[in-house]
Amino acid sequence: MKDRPWGCPEPVEGGLCRLDGLNLWFVPSNSSHMPKLKAMMDDLRRRGADVRILCIDRLLADNHRSKEAIRESGYPFVELEDPGFERNRHWLIQALQRRRLARSIRSLLDGLRIDAIVLGADAGVGVRTLIQVARGRGIRTVLVPDGLVLPRNPNFRARASIRLRAPLWRVARKSVGLGPRGSSGVDLILAMNRVGKEVFVEQGLPADRVEVVGSPEYDAEFRRYRQEHVSATADQISARLGLPTGRPVVLFAHQSVIDSARELPPLLTVMLEAVCECDATLLVKFHPRLRNLPEIDSWLTETRREDGSVKRFALVRDECSSLEAVRACAACVTAYSTVALEACLFRKPLVLIHYLNVPYRLPYGRQYGAAIEANDPDTLRAGIIAAVSDEATRTRVCQNMGRLIEHELCGLDGQSGERTARAIARLCSCRSTQSRRTDDGAASSKP
Repeated sequence: MKDRPWGCPEPVEGGLCRLDGLNLWFVPSNSSHMPKLKAMMDDLRRRGADVRILCIDRLLADNHRSKEAIRESGYPFVELEDPGFERNRHWLIQALQRRRLARSIRSLLDGLRIDAIVLGADAGVGVRTLIQVARGRGIRTVLVPDGLVLPRNPNFRARASIRLRAPLWRVARKSVGLGPRGSSGVDLILAMNRVGKEVFVEQGLPADRVEVVGSPEYDAEFRRYRQEHVSATADQISARLGLPTGRPVVLFAHQSVIDSARELPPLLTVMLEAVCECDATLLVKFHPRLRNLPEIDSWLTETRREDGSVKRFALVRDECSSLEAVRACAACVTAYSTVALEACLFRKPLVLIHYLNVPYRLPYGRQYGAAIEANDPDTLRAGIIAAVSDEATRTRVCQNMGRLIEHELCGLDGQSGERTARAIARLCSCRSTQSRRTDDGAASSKP
């Protein structure tokens, strides 16, 4: 570990990497991708790259569409015309339409000047078909995983019905080109966290195709954090969300894999008991995939009636970003989530729930001492109370977050953009002269 405080910018040897003349197209495939990718896009444009967006909403399920966020970004974009793709059907049905879809994507790409396509995810038939067509055209592809890439939870146990059909589904998915994140054949993966590279390599990906660059988004956010009056900002966020003043907020970052019918109600009951004991308010930010389930609304209504006060419990859907929710809280609770890194970014004590049946596990408590690990409901209740009320615990956990940030996020050294730019520049420089000449010839009719 370098002998310096984390979060301090370092000079870059050789000066700023320029990307003049490069045509980079970003492809968001989830409603959360534009906020995550914008800091990177801004940085690459400042370095001279021509940055544009390819909108593929016609290939995505309704809750993943991002056209509104694309418009708000101000970047020029091109929208894929309707290829007749049944985007809300099962992936097996979608796979039967791949040939027609490939023709539509090929027609679009042939009219554009593209050196590299940058994707926030490589999941789904539509996105993977795009990657295959791009590679066939000699266009480089870069995956920037949307969030943390984590090791599997050794204690995870899938439902019996899923376990029984899992081998058959693996064969079926592989036969149509689907598989784990990163297995789409992209040329380069830019991982945010160091454990992410270890996971990709363990999956069988070549180590030279995965680079750890940190996060341009978090570098930029941390710079803002150090320059602003943080308490005033937190108060403003709390006021906007209708949270009571003068009372600490405990944020629960929900994950879609938590069983909303069986696991979620008792989990929230324990957390509500804890915040009542330490005179705090529970703020729940549901994962986008499950935030509109009717059973969640029903359970929240019952909880508020039993508690007798809505002020003890607040639900966030789209009213704020996860970063804003973290800034407003005094402590953060999650099973596994990118929000855990955001809590470390703002040095908010972190409580990790390890007794839930979820597929991934965050090792931040055991590995770095940067979190309180809850292995049952009682230790969850005690952990929340300590994270809010015990100054010794809060200080110890927050100090250890520096070790985590140094290792996992390249120390928040302000150079994630430089590492990203250099990686993309190296990738694009490896294109063959023949591939570049073919692209230029095909694009001669359109700028």
